[in-house]
Amino acid sequence: MGNTNQNSQEHNQERMVREMIKTVTVCGISQTAPKTAGKAIRMKCYDCSAGNYAEVERCPVDDCPLFAYRFGMRPATAQKRGRNIDVATSDE
Repeated sequence: MGNTNQNSQEHNQERMVREMIKTVTVCGISQTAPKTAGKAIRMKCYDCSAGNYAEVERCPVDDCPLFAYRFGMRPATAQKRGRNIDVATSDE
C-alpha cells in the first residue's frame, strides 16, 4: 500500500513539473515543451547538435545517457526504421 502512495506522489510531482515548464528553448528558439520523453530526448539531442538532425545520427558521444534514445524512440524501433543506432565511424 505504501508503494501505491509513493507512485501517486511521483505522478503528482511529474504533473507539477510539466505544468511549470510550458516552453523550452532549443537553438535559441522558444518552443512548446514536448509531451513525451522521446520527444524531449530528441529535442535535447537536436539542441546539442546545433540544430542539425544529421549530426544527431552521427553523434560521437556514446557515453551520453541519452545516446541510445537520440532518435526519440527505443533503440530497437530506431534500428527497425533504418536508423544507425551505433556510433558513426569517421571517413578519415
